Amino acid sequence: MKALVITLSLILTIASKVSACSGINEPEIQALIKAAKEVDDLFEDPNNFPFDGSNEKQERILNEDRMIPSAKSDATIGTVSVISNSSPNVESLGNGVKIGKSCILTEAHVLYKNVETKMSENNKGQFDGKITFSRGFGDKKETFKASVFFQMTKKDVDYHIAKVEVNGKISQKRVFYGHNDLVLLKLENHSDSNYKKTKVIYPSVMDAQAKKNPVMISCTGSPSHRTEKTYGSCKGSDFLWTQKGARIFYDHHNGKDSGNLGLGYASNLVASPGMSGGACSLYNQEDTIIGLVSNGFNSTIDGEFAAPKIFVKETGENNARHLSGLHVLNERLNEIGENLQTIVENCK
Repeated sequence: MKALVITLSLILTIASKVSACSGINEPEIQALIKAAKEVDDLFEDPNNFPFDGSNEKQERILNEDRMIPSAKSDATIGTVSVISNSSPNVESLGNGVKIGKSCILTEAHVLYKNVETKMSENNKGQFDGKITFSRGFGDKKETFKASVFFQMTKKDVDYHIAKVEVNGKISQKRVFYGHNDLVLLKLENHSDSNYKKTKVIYPSVMDAQAKKNPVMISCTGSPSHRTEKTYGSCKGSDFLWTQKGARIFYDHHNGKDSGNLGLGYASNLVASPGMSGGACSLYNQEDTIIGLVSNGFNSTIDGEFAAPKIFVKETGENNARHLSGLHVLNERLNEIGENLQTIVENCK
């Protein structure tokens, strides 16, 4: 009997070692990184964009390969979890980025997309439910309680109500306009010096740059088409995911769809649900964010995941993803005598 116990113990020990995730060194993870690096020269030259949309299938495949696990840990980016009192069994997840000692920036629709969730037009309104911000993984994971510090929630200014069909049933949801789709959270009883700087780029400036050459960016977050998969002994949710060399394009619709609704900056970022609120920076300037991942179509009619084309010309037809710039929030913070620079210290 003693020998049997020892044998079982050895089997369990060996099994745990075999099944342990090796992090960034996991062979399947290394394969993803290698595939992305093989085409770095096609994506990461700011003066060269060798795609024209002529080979849609191949371009989509190349683009999807660009979203890979982040090689370094980042204490400024994490997951925002939201549970409203009106829907206590439904958890809404997105990303958030720390832009002050106790201040988190995320997307408003992560909190307020469901019309059942109570929402005030007051810019200092309280969220009716529970909000947390988590960063790190495994035994290094930290979770903090959070509350709303500043929100932009005025009907027909920041959002509208839309009817959507889900499983054959018509329901309503709040649809926030791209650049207005932002909310500031404050961490409860926590403050530290890990945060990103912010840079406000106005649409006129971004459009002028993008018209000459698509603007190169990097974005980090938790896209579900990656986090819900396994890679060897690792789960996709064991990592933050980064796409370097994504582009913002000139949009002759000026960031609006056919319904004249503001969508934000059009990009070819391979984002998917779960990455709302992901941090976006100009290429190789990852310590400073210029916006967050906001919205965009991400599936075929059959419900399969679809990466956007590398070359985005018509944002609706090309499955573009959109980003929320920071200019609207920076201006609206004047309502409480603040701006994106002052809230580094004053988000409390």
